[in-house]
Amino acid sequence: MNSNSRTSARRLAFIPQKHATVRNIDIKRLLHIRLDGIGDAVLAACLLPALRILYPNAEIIAVCDSVCAPVYADTNYVDSIIKLHRKSLTTYDGFRKAQQILLTAEAGLVLNFVRSNTEQALALSLLCGAPLITVANNTSRMPSDIRDYLQNFAHTVIPLPEELPEIEIYDHVLEFYGLERAAAYVPYMPVGDEARKRAKQLWTAAGFVPDKTIAIFAAGSIPIKDYPQLGAALVPVCKEYGFSVLALGGKGREREVNRLVVEMLRKHGIPALNLSGRLQLAESAAMLADCRLAAGVDTGLAHIACALSVPNVVVLGGGQFGRFFPYSPKTTVACLPLECFNCEWHCRYPSLYCCITDVAPSVVMQAIEITLEQGDAGKTGRLLMQKSALTAKPGDTPRRQIPWKFIASRRGCGLTVMESI
Repeated sequence: MNSNSRTSARRLAFIPQKHATVRNIDIKRLLHIRLDGIGDAVLAACLLPALRILYPNAEIIAVCDSVCAPVYADTNYVDSIIKLHRKSLTTYDGFRKAQQILLTAEAGLVLNFVRSNTEQALALSLLCGAPLITVANNTSRMPSDIRDYLQNFAHTVIPLPEELPEIEIYDHVLEFYGLERAAAYVPYMPVGDEARKRAKQLWTAAGFVPDKTIAIFAAGSIPIKDYPQLGAALVPVCKEYGFSVLALGGKGREREVNRLVVEMLRKHGIPALNLSGRLQLAESAAMLADCRLAAGVDTGLAHIACALSVPNVVVLGGGQFGRFFPYSPKTTVACLPLECFNCEWHCRYPSLYCCITDVAPSVVMQAIEITLEQGDAGKTGRLLMQKSALTAKPGDTPRRQIPWKFIASRRGCGLTVMESI
């Protein structure tokens, strides 16, 4: 947030001096604020049924980035949706307009369970004119006035252990409320009748058999997650099993990366269709729900695959390794384990992001075959680690190093660990 935005936050602030009790069942209106990405929203939606139990008399309003609105549609857990444009909050006028919209809602309570809030989203949550319950945030890089607001005016900050997988945040939220922690929280993505009807029309037009189709998403929310080599992994599998391929995702870069994969598949005689950027999110989810398998990178569609119980293979880099994937028995992660894992995507090597670019297509192919043949794995999925080391000169690339700490932390959760052939 620029200086003008922070000034507007201070001038427009309406900070309640008397906080409502955490489980006040008389609260009439509740704002559930998440201004992060699609995958994050799908993960967090698993908590919505609990909010209905905790606040039975409240109108639950989801506040989200406009692209995430379908996550909260077609469900009985949310009464209405306020759509904001996340990028607009970085300007004075955008922040002020968003705050006025939320003040008009006259909420009795604000919930923000985002661990990695932007300063704009956190400031907006603090300035809604109602008590705020949030989770421990990484505020070390935020302006001091935002940190002070969080410390002094948030009703409650729920503590979280370090290195906590994202899906387990909601166990700690439940525990805070005095509810039993869930044994196996799963993400949630509603698919309405209209989306299913549209998907049926698309299947007919494509001429694909859903159970003989693999859905792919070769591009992530940021370019460093892209894996255009996915085509090389799919060719032998599709030929062996007789699969078609359906590419899903957004427009722009995502559509272009998927186009490269689709063109490669077509050159090998494999039926492939690129629908990236042509479908609404709910329509993509409806198409994905019918597929035999999903394969791609760490992005919103991978979380939707987990939510819809579709077996999936995720090519996972090291930037935030273990924070998001794997957590579902439906997931097989294909990765190249390196000493520099959990760099938060600040790569210090000349061969940038080799943790993704150097994952061999043969490893991804093996992950797909294992998933097809063996089905679910354990409680939290599989981790298939590339066995071969990098071949560049010492110092040019990181050394291979198995993430023993992560594996040890997940063994009790049923993680299946394997090395590639």
